[in-house]
Amino acid sequence: MHGYYNAMHSNLKQWVNHNDFTFSNFQVLCESWSKIVFERPIEDFKLSTNFETGINVKIDKYSQWDVISRYMSYGTSSINEFYTCPPHNLKGKPIQRMCYLSDYKLKAYNKSKQAEIAVKDILRYEIVYNELRKIRNVLGFSKNDRITLQTLNDQEIWHKLFYGLLSMYDAIKKIPLIDTYQNEEDIFKVHSYCNKILADDLKLNKNINTYNKKRKSCREVYNRYDKLANNYHQVVREKLINKFNSLVNVHQFQGL
Repeated sequence: MHGYYNAMHSNLKQWVNHNDFTFSNFQVLCESWSKIVFERPIEDFKLSTNFETGINVKIDKYSQWDVISRYMSYGTSSINEFYTCPPHNLKGKPIQRMCYLSDYKLKAYNKSKQAEIAVKDILRYEIVYNELRKIRNVLGFSKNDRITLQTLNDQEIWHKLFYGLLSMYDAIKKIPLIDTYQNEEDIFKVHSYCNKILADDLKLNKNINTYNKKRKSCREVYNRYDKLANNYHQVVREKLINKFNSLVNVHQFQGL
């Protein structure tokens, strides 16, 4: 949809998606498809799978790889590992960090390199939904509710999708990007908490009570550093919120 809008309605006149796609752009596209291209009401356009939501933000202090290479794992009850994924037979395309789940996946990569544009270090953070049940869950819908272009043509729905995107960002265990730690022990505890393989090995070699105590201790140290204002992942979080507010341009997202 974004690429089609740029090719048919923007000044770019190219099928690209490296720039911002605003709510007003989406409304123009819906009206065009409904009244001109297909001559059908937008509620006839039913959402299937492989639906993506994502935001581009400019990274200014570090490289985008400095940031996303520290995305280690994802989740609260279970731990899902992030993987480094090289481009498939595409020279010059970016390396991605990805986390695969049954109904969706998380992606982060250098959008500047992927789109081959001059502006450096545009970070793309993206959720790819593979199953409608996950989208319905994010939107608070029941399993039989239809999702159409009419559904998506609503700022409240955009806010819900962004709330889901930001919640997933917060659930990523990210090695803090800070100037210094208080001591070496904190470094080990932070890495221990974020590393899925290390967590699995500790669980094998400790009884459950000892394991839970160690995980709790590591989690407390991690949370302390993770919430620091100078942790660059918190800066990126604010950039995501600010960018979303500029895309909808009316009602501001209040944050989690």
